[in-house]
Amino acid sequence: MSQQTTDQKIFQIYCQFYKYKDLLKGSPALTVNPEALDDKMRISFMPTIATETAQMVGYLMGLRGTSFTVSQMLVSLNKYYQKDDFWRRLLLEYIDLCQEKEEEALIEENRRVRQEGEDLLKRINLYRASKKEIINSFAAALKAEKFPVDGQKLIRNYLNMAEKNATEAWNVLITNPAAFAPLEVITPEGKRLMAPKEAIELNKKMGAFLRKLKA
Repeated sequence: MSQQTTDQKIFQIYCQFYKYKDLLKGSPALTVNPEALDDKMRISFMPTIATETAQMVGYLMGLRGTSFTVSQMLVSLNKYYQKDDFWRRLLLEYIDLCQEKEEEALIEENRRVRQEGEDLLKRINLYRASKKEIINSFAAALKAEKFPVDGQKLIRNYLNMAEKNATEAWNVLITNPAAFAPLEVITPEGKRLMAPKEAIELNKKMGAFLRKLKA
């Protein structure tokens, strides 16, 4: 339902309240004479009309305030207006209007939540794609420099840690990258490729390389 349609229905209900306001002793004031309004004036007075209509509904139903749920109004309606008369029908018009607004609000909320879910999925997919690209790029650079390490594993483990603590992960990457993936200093057959001291130096060299690569 458009806002214009909603305003029209509220205005029609207000006109009925205003017509019989003298019969409602002690009721909230209705300060806008609907017969004195042209279309432009009615638009400008709609906030007041909507508020005073809600106040009158609350008064007739024994409810406080100007904002009521449909269930609250139905309970009061069936308590105080069991007879099918003018007031019950008029109040039902207002309740039906509020029911439509609640349903529209629920539909809009569901749409918003669904859209947020779709947006999150897109961001996750973009992140995964970019993460894979970063892993491949760094791994290729390590391979080009002939570092004896599983570059894919090293960068993947680094990124996983960076998601939890980016600063600590970066410090480890540039000072002790072998913590993410050990240097291949021993062949599958058990032959040692380099001495421990050489491995330590190579680890430092690899960290310095990754620092420059990041920059």
